Amino acid sequence: MNMGILGEVQFGDDAALLVFLGEHVIAHTGIDQAMVDAYGIDPLNYPLDTDVAGFKEKANSDWLLTHYRVHSNIANTLGLIGLPDLSDVNMKNEQEYYDWMDAHNAEHEKINLALGLL
Repeated sequence: MNMGILGEVQFGDDAALLVFLGEHVIAHTGIDQAMVDAYGIDPLNYPLDTDVAGFKEKANSDWLLTHYRVHSNIANTLGLIGLPDLSDVNMKNEQEYYDWMDAHNAEHEKINLALGLL
């Protein structure tokens, strides 16, 4: 799944963020299945929220750390380098929000390319 458009969710647009969170669940489900098919490895399952308020509050907690670990596991398995720290962001800070979205989107693009999901 191409996260490109979804990675362009405007800061403060809760309706668009809700769509992003739902599509993010679908994207990781597809990545998980592709990893099982190609490598027999299922990346860590982790809590995926579609609750915007909860996501904003959890953005500095376990969700981000676990999500980063999943991305790290995927990157290591696929031999991808240069994973940015996706575990440290203040989603209430506009610049940090956009920086995280850009970095996260880039990681999904690398994963999708490596798994042939584009």
